[in-house]
Amino acid sequence: MVDFFVLLLLLLVFAIVLVVQVLVGVGFLVALAAMAAPLESLGWWSEKGADEATRSLALLASGELDDDLPKTDYQHYVFYLSGIGALDGSSIPPEELPLLDGLAQRLPGAVVISDVFPYSPANRALTGNRAFAWMWRRIEKVRLHKPESALGMLINARNALQLFVSADRRYGPTFSLGTADEIGRSLVDHGYELGSGKRVTLVGWSGGGQVALGAAWFLGGAGIPVDVVSLGGM
Repeated sequence: MVDFFVLLLLLLVFAIVLVVQVLVGVGFLVALAAMAAPLESLGWWSEKGADEATRSLALLASGELDDDLPKTDYQHYVFYLSGIGALDGSSIPPEELPLLDGLAQRLPGAVVISDVFPYSPANRALTGNRAFAWMWRRIEKVRLHKPESALGMLINARNALQLFVSADRRYGPTFSLGTADEIGRSLVDHGYELGSGKRVTLVGWSGGGQVALGAAWFLGGAGIPVDVVSLGGM
């Protein structure tokens, strides 16, 4: 009987040590991912963002754009920024689709745009030109078959880290400038006329609310009247 309890105690100690090691390993990976999170924003800025984004927003502010750009009769522009479950600008999670459909139905004089990926300052999809695009594609396949899969939560975790970059006082302005640049480009592509005074409403679901707040500051500085609606965001 004594030997049995000794064996049981040893197994318990082994299990505790194993759990502690796993938790330490997970904690290390989370810390490593958090430290690496700002690198995409900083890399974009150093490669082309510093010149590209500032030039684009200055062009928006001046109103000197190509006359061949499309003209529309929309009186209101609604720009939707998805939650942390998104993979790119066009992959809207199923739970968010009723909101988009409702906006389109209730705002007949408006256009609802949702082609910017909020968790990349360069609007670069997770499944696009990335070193780990293959991994994200596989995870998405798993998530499509099992929406509640723990593996699918890796997408949420990755985007959440970018959300914290957006909210950070050191790296946030760079991230937000890139997002504002992409939103501005998309607005113009959808026929937005600079200087028209037409309002733009940024609607952010979950983490998209924080990203919208950061981008709104730069869009407003370019002379675009902006409102922000945050749904469950930070």
